[in-house]
Amino acid sequence: MAGPRPVVLSGPSGAGKSTLLKRLMKDYEGVFGFSVSHTTRNPRPGEVDGKGLSSLPMLLGAVLLPVADVLSSESSPDYHFTTREKMQEGIDKGEFIENAEFSGNLYGTSKSAIEDVKAKNLICILDVDIQGVKNIKETDLNPIYISVQPPSMEILEKRLRDRQTETEDSLQKRLDAARTDMELSNEPGMFDLVIVNDDLEAAYDQLKSALMEEIQKVQDAKNVMAGPRPVVLSGPSGAGKSTLLKRLMKDYEGVFGFSVSHTTRNPRPGEVDGKDYHFTTRENVQEGIDKGEFIENAEFSGNMYGTSKSAIEDVQAQNLICILDVDIQGVKNIKETDLNPIYISVQPPSMEILEKRLRDRQTETEDSLQKRLDAARTDMELSNEPGMFDLVIVNDDLEAAYDQLKSALMEEIQKVQDTKDCTSSSTHAVCVMAGPRPVVLSGPSGAGKSTLLKRLMKDYEGVFGFSVSHTTRDPRPGEVDGKDYHFTTREKVQEGIDKGEFIENAEFSGNMYGTSKSAIEDVKAKNLICILDVDIQGVKNIKETDLNPIYISVQPPSMEILEKRLRDRQTETEDSLQKRLDAARTDMELSNEPGMFDLVIVNDDLEAAYDQLKSALMEEIQKVQDAKDCTSSSTPAVCVMAGPRPVVLSGPSGAGKSTLLKRLMKDYEGVFGFSVSHTTRNPRPGEVDGKGLSSLPMLLGAVLLPVADVLSSESSPDYHFTTREKMQEDIDKGEFIENAEFSGNMYGTSKSAIEDVQAQNLICILDVDIQGVKNIKETDLNPIYISVQPPSMEILEKRLRDRQTETEDSLQKRLDAARTDMELSNEPGMFDLVIVNDDLEAAYDQLKSALMEEIQKVQDAKDCTSSSTPAVCVMAGPRPVVLSGPSGAGKSTLLKRLMKDYEGVFGFSVSHTTRNPRPGEVDGKGLSSLPMLLGAVLLPVADVLSSESSPDYHFTTREKMQEDIDKGEFIENAEFSGNMYGTSKSAIEDVQAQNLICILDVDIQGVKNIKETDLNPIYISVQPPSMEILEKRLRDRQTETEDSLQKRLDAARTDMELSNEPGMFDLVIVNDDLEAAYDQLKSALMEEIQKVQDAKE
Repeated sequence: MAGPRPVVLSGPSGAGKSTLLKRLMKDYEGVFGFSVSHTTRNPRPGEVDGKGLSSLPMLLGAVLLPVADVLSSESSPDYHFTTREKMQEGIDKGEFIENAEFSGNLYGTSKSAIEDVKAKNLICILDVDIQGVKNIKETDLNPIYISVQPPSMEILEKRLRDRQTETEDSLQKRLDAARTDMELSNEPGMFDLVIVNDDLEAAYDQLKSALMEEIQKVQDAKNVMAGPRPVVLSGPSGAGKSTLLKRLMKDYEGVFGFSVSHTTRNPRPGEVDGKDYHFTTRENVQEGIDKGEFIENAEFSGNMYGTSKSAIEDVQAQNLICILDVDIQGVKNIKETDLNPIYISVQPPSMEILEKRLRDRQTETEDSLQKRLDAARTDMELSNEPGMFDLVIVNDDLEAAYDQLKSALMEEIQKVQDTKDCTSSSTHAVCVMAGPRPVVLSGPSGAGKSTLLKRLMKDYEGVFGFSVSHTTRDPRPGEVDGKDYHFTTREKVQEGIDKGEFIENAEFSGNMYGTSKSAIEDVKAKNLICILDVDIQGVKNIKETDLNPIYISVQPPSMEILEKRLRDRQTETEDSLQKRLDAARTDMELSNEPGMFDLVIVNDDLEAAYDQLKSALMEEIQKVQDAKDCTSSSTPAVCVMAGPRPVVLSGPSGAGKSTLLKRLMKDYEGVFGFSVSHTTRNPRPGEVDGKGLSSLPMLLGAVLLPVADVLSSESSPDYHFTTREKMQEDIDKGEFIENAEFSGNMYGTSKSAIEDVQAQNLICILDVDIQGVKNIKETDLNPIYISVQPPSMEILEKRLRDRQTETEDSLQKRLDAARTDMELSNEPGMFDLVIVNDDLEAAYDQLKSALMEEIQKVQDAKDCTSSSTPAVCVMAGPRPVVLSGPSGAGKSTLLKRLMKDYEGVFGFSVSHTTRNPRPGEVDGKGLSSLPMLLGAVLLPVADVLSSESSPDYHFTTREKMQEDIDKGEFIENAEFSGNMYGTSKSAIEDVQAQNLICILDVDIQGVKNIKETDLNPIYISVQPPSMEILEKRLRDRQTETEDSLQKRLDAARTDMELSNEPGMFDLVIVNDDLEAAYDQLKSALMEEIQKVQDAKE
């Protein structure tokens, strides 16, 4: 089941188990939970059906009353009250992990009851006796098994006699049970931990240590005090804590919050319940304190005050860091809880300085002042205790103290800022917006900033965006609201500024202009990097916010060069020019202030400056390009397409590229795809607009006809037919990765065409010449570049001449092109792999190896189906299991036990057959308890399995089944008694889609057949210890004739020989001991079993 692992706690009464458990639950309140048991007895007065117990465990099985003796009288758990018939039915179905009968009534714990606890992210405690442990070990619950034992029987007997709670006869029964318990607890593998409780503290430490990993999981889970860690801030009055806190909240507005305390006092005029305080009664507060719902509380002037866990959770649920400003006693109280805050103490440099600060306030009497100073002395002493605080700030320098505080909280601040959904219902959004980081670009006019920006946006079209500013001026003719500006009123802008909704604003010519946070969010929501082009004052304004952009300044080499650039423009008056130069001097000075910019680019060489700018932004550019949904509503898609990486395959005609490609596509059918090219030529008869090619690549660019010469005449791809004007427009927009002109028509491959292939989870093959490779390298497509080259020009020439397909002139042109191709292919960085094809098998292995990672991605993908080709990639879900072995080896016995122990984990595909349905058989009906018996093993395994095995099939025709076999849609098939039987890939997918491990029970030939596919199962063979033992087992059955028996034995000899071939099976189990064989089988499948069990649904 999903969630933290349960804990099975066992041990004899009197060993101290209950004492340890109560302490554990007190120390880790809210971490443990208890399932609600089922019972067939009638409810007692006040008991509620299905009501869980929150403070003590359900007392299960035979241990029910003995543990009840130990636990306090407050233990009165309610149950799921049910009937004997209903409960027995559940037990028979395997829905209970343990059950027992007591005083004529059934009691038990269901799997669903444990799941209910785990679903709340609680560790489920199961307190059972030794028989209960054994019962649970027969299930797949996978708990932590812990036994608590007394130091000796003598000590246990003394403890039980000291209780004076039972008769001598009852005591002796308890002691007898304890002896058995102690003996069994020492059996190897019975428990993960046996605690001998001769020292309560040591025993408790052992118990805690064993459970700490699971405890930590619960505590770390989001729904245990979800959100950023709270901060406990403490320190004496006058230490400067409030000053530091105010500044922190001003600088990081919207990042911190305060919980609403509870109080029993009456509301004052204007106070609002739930905002100023939670006003409540003394009874309610006390009840909450008793239940452990408060992390701290105190009484003041006859009224109770306190902070509840739920109040802190309310703050965290808004993605805010909850500040708890408490005194030193409050710190101690919180340390008794599991809140896990950051503890920070702010202390004065000395008592003398603190006293001076307090006296300078002149706000209290001498008596009150002395009390405050006494409290401060205690506070200062305790703050230095090891482990009391994570950080003690001695505030003798406000700036240094503030830096310490910020530094200590920066990780949590960053979490809040980085979160995608950072809005709150009660405060305006001020955290860092989701998406790529914005870029603040600044610098004086004439520094070259605009030139760099234009080039950046041209090279990375669709990666950058601009926010739409707000203004109070009237729209000019043609301007559109929301596109050119957000046109609004002065009152509205001012209101937004007052609320902190703007990151920068200014007034110009009587009108207000500004950039709102929501405008930046709009850009980032499109997965675009938002560019903010602002002056130095704008930079300062943005630094007062928490926007967290990349700050870049572009500066001229010198004032002299800047002045020359500006004068050469001849666009402004001398007065205007001087003002611009004065502003530039200020800009240049401020740009060099430490921390003002992340990067200052001195633009004395445009190429070098551009490289610096690109380098600084490349990480964010890559994020945008890598994003799966990289399309924008206003700009063409130019980021790296989602899905597996495309493959650019190049090389001269005659190098063997097409031969390799055809073989690759045959071996990995349904893994590769080809984009549909665009062309401006008219469609030929029969060509369909937009129709893709499924068996040969689109022939792109300048290589169009040369490759067509090599490929078979069956290659007649269709195209996206378009106009020259439309295609040129799209090329200008950067929507094509390569294009060329041939015979007066344009041809090209668009990014969207490649995306269409990738969207089908296919590897897009691009077959291009060397110029096409260069063109693609100018884009951001990020394919795998592979070149196939001949061993030498001499061999290439011989290959081409042997074709006898072209004139000498044409041949010489082809050879000239090949020389260029071979030279360029060896340039560093041109290709990821250059294959010299002097041995076809070796070349093919190189090609496969280079693409295997991407092939695997396609095969591993959950949605591996294609609209035009059968699904041939590895099916989604847990790996199937191919189980093989001769009849009589014990395979069926092992399989039945496995399915019984792990009910709901395994499934079986429904086979296809061409025979007619028998009476009662249903077409397409799957088998849930026994495997489909496939191929040549059909009847032999049926002999072994019980007569209850009568699977139904997908009934089909011989023609249809043969057609699907020819298409590669079956992983194995065989003919028996004139009918065809087989297992389709889709049938296995149906099982995997249900998160079940598909069992394929096949003979040795079936194993060989499956190995020819890409199914990737776990191969397991079950073999007998020897042929002599196998023959004896089969003869003992007395179910077949001597002739039939000899045939079976002959088949078994072959099976045994082949099973030992290297690589044939992942595991060969020699079944000479059923228990050992079963353990081997379980162990081999446990990883997949665990995957299924861990899946939430």
